[in-house]
Amino acid sequence: GWQIFHELQDNSFLTQAFQDILEQAEISQNPLSNMQNRWNSELKEINASFFLFAVNPELHKIILANDALARLPIYYTKQKEYFLLGRDISFVKAISNQLTLDPLFLALYLSLTYVPGRGTFYQEIDTLAGGTLGVYDWLTDELQISSRQELRFIEPLFGRSQKKWLAELVETFTAICVSYHTELPKVVSLSGGMDSRCVAGALQSKNIDFAAISFLDANQDAQDDVLIAVQTAELLKKTHRVLQLSPCAPEHYEKLFSLKAGLNYFSVAMFLQYLEMILALYPESALFLTGDGGDKVMRYLLPDKQLTDEKQWLNYWYSQNAVFSPKASAELFGIQQKAMEEYLLNHISTYPTKDYNYKYAFALLAERSARWAFEGEDRNRYYFRSETPFLDYQFYRLAMQIPMEQKKDNLLYYSFLSALSPALAKLRYAHHQWSPAKMRNPFYRYLVNKTRNFRIQYRKPKGKINSQPKFAEQEYLITRILKQSENPLLQALMPGAKNILNLPDLQNLSSNQLGTLYTCVSVITGIV
Repeated sequence: GWQIFHELQDNSFLTQAFQDILEQAEISQNPLSNMQNRWNSELKEINASFFLFAVNPELHKIILANDALARLPIYYTKQKEYFLLGRDISFVKAISNQLTLDPLFLALYLSLTYVPGRGTFYQEIDTLAGGTLGVYDWLTDELQISSRQELRFIEPLFGRSQKKWLAELVETFTAICVSYHTELPKVVSLSGGMDSRCVAGALQSKNIDFAAISFLDANQDAQDDVLIAVQTAELLKKTHRVLQLSPCAPEHYEKLFSLKAGLNYFSVAMFLQYLEMILALYPESALFLTGDGGDKVMRYLLPDKQLTDEKQWLNYWYSQNAVFSPKASAELFGIQQKAMEEYLLNHISTYPTKDYNYKYAFALLAERSARWAFEGEDRNRYYFRSETPFLDYQFYRLAMQIPMEQKKDNLLYYSFLSALSPALAKLRYAHHQWSPAKMRNPFYRYLVNKTRNFRIQYRKPKGKINSQPKFAEQEYLITRILKQSENPLLQALMPGAKNILNLPDLQNLSSNQLGTLYTCVSVITGIV
């Protein structure tokens, strides 16, 4: 019979539909096509993050399925007479028959801190797409996989007023917060922005107890976030701790690399320190709540200017998202910049739109969010059950049904926070002089947007080497990079290393650039 294994965020969900497809697999000659319709009708109603895996030794079959957004990264490799998958990238790497680092994937990672359209840097290892249903027969060595892109890219629903959307958003969001059934203490990771503030406001509106926690990094960059977080907690009359982080020690980089094998870039190593300090406060574990995803599902994601062709899309994408310029990344890894451009354009051609403005929005959802943010969320799960109401599929689907024009100027988001908690909406947005409540005023919003557009117009291009202020871990990162610069593996995959791996140039890189470069170096050499 079937042996079922699963990872379920709420530890209570096992859909009958999955049981049904297992029964179909026992009698069907072509199980995937026969099972798809039953599973597809069920999947869109499942809101939890999950991974299901069933093995039947008698049928020599494995059946697997995941949630609509692929919130839980599943790494897999299919080679001749060999199929391996798992939740731990380091485990999958360790027992894979063959691993080939791809210079193109590494160059894309150096520019963006993730590989668009791919789960890893390796030619042999990828991640399951959202809404996957797969069947593997180990007698025939046949793997059949289907996935459902449309579950991420939701068709907009026109004709509804903002008032109706707002009411349903608030009702759904608060219901999700209520649905987190657990006896564990609830901890909200609170910043000075809107995302975590919405979570805190929703919990408070339903009289759900929680503690608020924030961190102050070693460079003190989060001072203003902490200031607003303190005001938020005081307003809600909630316990609030500010955890002072030290400069990252070698063990933080080593541990992050052992957990995520470079899929979290080293600039976020400080979060391990944060999570470990919270774990010390809650040694019996906790429900860790964040506002992750709010900046994607609730905001206006279309570009500031019209994009009409491939060249404009590429230029805008890099100007808004690149850590290193594509030219610098291509030169470092000895490939043509054109190869990076062709890869990106080929990938976004699979999106269900021909409009380059919407291709930009879809890339933020499918790449920046589903690659970078989901891997960060997965890091948290090594310590706690980690949840965010914004990425619960019920809320995600609802928010993405709202036409982008109705999210313009982020007015819908400001109104959403105001509906959850008028008092919290009056608090200033960290690192800015305005509050969400003030931004609901059209004249005030017009002035702020004009000022913002002026600054964007004259912003320095990202990825350009400029004089950078010193930061806490700078000396350590530079020392480690230089120490590995003579490694033969590095020289083989980074033929352009001599042009940048020197003290003067490294000292002129930003914290994010150094962290990303150090990650690539460690991925290649296997040394942290």
